[in-house]
Amino acid sequence: MAIKIHGYVPSAGDARTFPGQAAAARNRDDYVASVSRGRGSRKRPATLDYMTQACLAAEYMGADSVLVPIAPGCEDPWMVASTLLARTTTLKFMVAFRPGLLTPVLTAQMIASFQRLSGGRLTLNVTPGVAGPTAHRYGEWKTKAQLLDQAGEFLTVVRGVWGDEPFDFEGRWHHVVGAAVTAPDPVPPFYYAGSSDESMEFAARHADVYMSYAEPPEMVAERIERVRSRAADLSRQVRCALSFQVVARETSEEAWAQVDASLDGLDPAVVERSMQMIGAKGHDQSGARRRLLGRLESSPTNAVISPNLWIGPMLLRPGYAPVLVGSYAEIADRLQEYAELGCDEFEFGGTPCVEDFLRFGDHVMPLLRDRGLLDEPDSPSPRDRSGHRAAPTTLSV
Repeated sequence: MAIKIHGYVPSAGDARTFPGQAAAARNRDDYVASVSRGRGSRKRPATLDYMTQACLAAEYMGADSVLVPIAPGCEDPWMVASTLLARTTTLKFMVAFRPGLLTPVLTAQMIASFQRLSGGRLTLNVTPGVAGPTAHRYGEWKTKAQLLDQAGEFLTVVRGVWGDEPFDFEGRWHHVVGAAVTAPDPVPPFYYAGSSDESMEFAARHADVYMSYAEPPEMVAERIERVRSRAADLSRQVRCALSFQVVARETSEEAWAQVDASLDGLDPAVVERSMQMIGAKGHDQSGARRRLLGRLESSPTNAVISPNLWIGPMLLRPGYAPVLVGSYAEIADRLQEYAELGCDEFEFGGTPCVEDFLRFGDHVMPLLRDRGLLDEPDSPSPRDRSGHRAAPTTLSV
């Protein structure tokens, strides 16, 4: 049982508080604007230097890769990954892309070029998107079923043009004749995230790694079984990953005190307005969000739905992941518990990313390593005598 750890590039900005992160993103809904006052106003813009610090911290932590997100409020993920590639050493970049906005043959060429020029430091996050306002901002008006159908054809063409012979394909959304692209070496894995029935079917058919939000263990176990069983029916194998944020401290009391401090001054009216917008017809709404909010029984401060699993930030805006909160040992316990259920990989961000990656690398990774849980990167960076990765000399916080 060996797991991989992935970080996150804060390409929409970062902050020391959850409300501050919500307010940092461009193209946010108007109701979020008020959370930028007070403690939440101390935002960190997504400058190249700051994103570099986050990636260096992730590399120091021992992350296999960092997710580079795609959203109207983020910097372009291909540009971000290409630029940060030259500022890091071993870190891989999990580039998110929307199949509906690109042609598959061009994308196959982009992937192959990046993989060759980077020495194999690319993985992909396929993001068909959720029907609603975010998709509309991109000029994308397909239904959820249509988005997934188009994405499935897209991946079929991408993989097909990397074959030994010119590739022909005629589907509902794509039609190519004699297409061929020199295959990348190695072929990068495709990650896909979603919790709806349609998403799990898509993952079983097309993804190399199925990724979803962290949920209570019994919910995670049920999804893993469904996806892997369906993949087996199709003669495929799929790895499974969880996505979340982390607030980890020496003791559980310190971690929850940090959560309380992060929400200090948050107007309850903002949360109420946020929930109204999230529940509004036509608003972005993922299957994972519906599942998790269905477990909610209290306010953001008390929104604990499982040991160490808090979903308070999900009440502020769509796109927020659940948060694992606890002592370093408790966080290691939760990851081990998920790993024993069949989770192979974990992707997370921090509040803010730089400090939390360094903290995770110093305190949680050694616990995971001592338990024999880690799948270390192929080309690890130098370690000091204690077994920790050597801190990058260019990193400053």
